[in-house]
Amino acid sequence: MGLFNIILLDSVDSTNSYLKRNYEKLDDLTIVFSSFQTLGRGRMNRKFYSKKGESLLFSILIILCNHPQVNTFPLILHSAAFYDLLSIAFFRKR
Repeated sequence: MGLFNIILLDSVDSTNSYLKRNYEKLDDLTIVFSSFQTLGRGRMNRKFYSKKGESLLFSILIILCNHPQVNTFPLILHSAAFYDLLSIAFFRKR
């Protein structure tokens, strides 16, 4: 098992909204991926649209109180996410 808990969804309103609705039931460092979002939004609450399967759509649940070294956390997070994304890409059905 990797550093992250990964949830793969075919379609969802928003990966971020999914985490907000379910965060109490999910583990720290859970990544939600989706092939399609019906109500996707980005930074500053901007809405965006994408065709199914053409975008990397994901959100990560980070419970900050579990990570006291916040200054080094982004580097660790990016490295681990890259590793897990590669493993998904190589084992995904095409």
